[in-house]
Amino acid sequence: MWLRSSAQGYPQGKIKVGDYHYYGHGTPVDYPLAAAYYQLADQDHVAQAMFNLGFMHEYGIGLDKDLHLAKRFYDKAIETSAEAAVPANLALMSVLTKMRLQVPLKKKDMHMVFVLTHLFWSVEIVWVDLQGRHGS
Repeated sequence: MWLRSSAQGYPQGKIKVGDYHYYGHGTPVDYPLAAAYYQLADQDHVAQAMFNLGFMHEYGIGLDKDLHLAKRFYDKAIETSAEAAVPANLALMSVLTKMRLQVPLKKKDMHMVFVLTHLFWSVEIVWVDLQGRHGS
């Protein structure tokens, strides 16, 4: 059903087919194919697809690991939909922290990075818990 709606150009169908390949629901897990469907939905300006592509780039799942592209996709999701603002901003905290850690730090900056890293992981744990409770 979703494959047919995806082929007919329905954006949510593209997301659903991508999710099936990402999670292996009724099909083997295939991250590059999931990314391809998310890219099709991205062309339709679907914030969820943009977020998913950002996540995949951030962690190198099915796509090259690229923090700059991850940031770009998270930013696009925020610009596209108000509903994407909270999850995409949380994800941006992760990306920006990782980007900052790639730059050599001065000793005085280390404490701040330590504090921000713990803050981020606390927020991410709460976010994952909320997603699990709401089935997202």
